[in-house]
Amino acid sequence: MKQWGDETPSVTVRCMSSSRLQSIDPVELKFALCPHCHEPIALLSAELAAREAAEEASAHVAPRENPKVGVVYYMRFGDRIKIGFTEDLRARAKQIPNDEVVAAEPGTMSLERQRHLAFESDRVEGQREWFDLTPRLAFHMANVRDKHGAPFRVGRTLGLAA
Repeated sequence: MKQWGDETPSVTVRCMSSSRLQSIDPVELKFALCPHCHEPIALLSAELAAREAAEEASAHVAPRENPKVGVVYYMRFGDRIKIGFTEDLRARAKQIPNDEVVAAEPGTMSLERQRHLAFESDRVEGQREWFDLTPRLAFHMANVRDKHGAPFRVGRTLGLAA
């Protein structure tokens, strides 16, 4: 018979690579990396974790057949980062005041949404796509840049106007 206190505590996390929700032992949160693929993870509040799990469980809608392919970009302005999606990074960089485009990765609007969820705790209050520049976000951007190269090269590699 289970007694109070017998349960192993767990923390719900989202892998930023696969977007898979996972419940893991808090001890495994070393360096905030996914224990399976070793990509950064995002801690989720209990409320957000429950909402995300419910959305995933009820997702019986077929995915869009031809999602737009472009780049998910990370644009710095002061100590804030805009995480957005575009098919034309150069044009987008001219439209939004910024100090630099830090990184970009090939993706869709779905990946942009995953990144927004992953950094939910860093979101600037009242803003949809702007986040505080935290060490965790800086680490993620450095990994994206290391993996995909300079931001404006990412779109060219995909054959986009970047």
